[in-house]
Amino acid sequence: KMCMYFEIGACSRGEKCSFAHSMTELKQRPALFKTRPCYFYVREGRCSKGQGCNYAHGSGELQARRSGDQQFSECEVSDVNMNVD
Repeated sequence: KMCMYFEIGACSRGEKCSFAHSMTELKQRPALFKTRPCYFYVREGRCSKGQGCNYAHGSGELQARRSGDQQFSECEVSDVNMNVD
């Protein structure tokens, strides 16, 4: 994430700042959208965030992580019962 203070010339942290001061310092975030089941959907059969939830609502929404990111093991995915009756 870019440092909002650096952008206006007011960052006093310099190299100790944990935010980016240039586009080359920005790190790509891992693709984690819908890679894990929604706790509330699994336990309660519903989620108040609906389509806006970052977690999977059913096995049809469950996504594999992007290559380069740590992959789910087959047993990790199969251990989660996505069928809510």
